[in-house]
Amino acid sequence: SATTMSRMLTQFTFGLYASPGYLTQNPIKTEDNSYLDHRYIGMSLLNLHDRQWVHEKTQERKQFQFSAPKWQINNYSSLRQFVLADAGLAVLENYIAGPLVDNEQLIRIAPEWKVNAGKAALVWPSSRYLKPSVRAFIDHMTKDASANT
Repeated sequence: SATTMSRMLTQFTFGLYASPGYLTQNPIKTEDNSYLDHRYIGMSLLNLHDRQWVHEKTQERKQFQFSAPKWQINNYSSLRQFVLADAGLAVLENYIAGPLVDNEQLIRIAPEWKVNAGKAALVWPSSRYLKPSVRAFIDHMTKDASANT
């Protein structure tokens, strides 16, 4: 609108994750999509398991049908803890799960597929006389977001 300005910061993408312990007990063959029949932990606030998945290289879109969730969790931190405790597979935000993958606490299943779940943007009133503190905040957030994408 003419009264506001905005700048996109990032897009939230999600992937499918499991712990090494779960995968030791329940091996997965990703080439035949057998992971869709595994114990699935759902996030009740974000119904991501039935969304379109996008192949990161080809941009192909696909609908994966997971089994019904064994548990429905309504807290993202608890969902992550369930996965870390070898409870099953879950769709987690890639930015949050990334460090756990780096530390070998989680493994991303079918890493070439992702779910685009939303975007984060800064929105501020349009003004010729933007306060320096607001401009500094916008610049800081834009720089920080570009470093973390």
